[in-house]
Amino acid sequence: MSKKINLFKGLKALYKLSKNKSDNDSYIKVNVYLNGNCIAPTVAEWSKTSHGKRYLKGERLPLDKKFKKGTVGWVRQQFVGKYDKSIDLVNAPVPKTPYMAYVNFLQDTHDISHIMSQYGQEGLGELCRIEFEISQSWQRGFQLVSWMFQLKALMITKSWKQFQVVRGMIKEAQQRAKASVNLDMIDWFKYLDEPYEYVRDSVACVPPYKLYFTNQKWDDWADKHYDAK
Repeated sequence: MSKKINLFKGLKALYKLSKNKSDNDSYIKVNVYLNGNCIAPTVAEWSKTSHGKRYLKGERLPLDKKFKKGTVGWVRQQFVGKYDKSIDLVNAPVPKTPYMAYVNFLQDTHDISHIMSQYGQEGLGELCRIEFEISQSWQRGFQLVSWMFQLKALMITKSWKQFQVVRGMIKEAQQRAKASVNLDMIDWFKYLDEPYEYVRDSVACVPPYKLYFTNQKWDDWADKHYDAK
């Protein structure tokens, strides 16, 4: 079934993200309204995996349970707690379509992608994480979000030379993603209780970054948004 693009609602969600980068609902809406059929091949492949089949039945990752220190689940909870965010919802109705099941999965694994890629939740980290994600499973909505964040970076740095430093980090994120196992195709039901470093290095096979660093200007941008919530 063809999935239509809703340009008005998609652009409205993009505008909200430009004002508040921590607006998780707008992230979802950007992809729902602007992706169209671009992720159909990814959803089809994902639906055949063991974890995809569980999500199709309405299961969600047990992100709220108590994990042993040093495991993927524990590291994720520490990361989430650092930014004072609520744990992702696990009580939701059975998805009506494979697409909605995949959206649930992306919501649940958002912070797993952060800890696997090792990109933070300040503006630059989120930008690099998005580029990492769409280099593995391309989404038109997230590509537009990335371009918007890059424009924000240029506005903040006010320097083409400094912006090229940001561009270098983005290119590195793309290269790291292509060298890694696609995170969407990993069965996280199996690995939440496994040692974090082992999973990152030997299961996801994510190479270390060399160029990424945090910047106080970006931290200020993120903090202002979180304070506004």
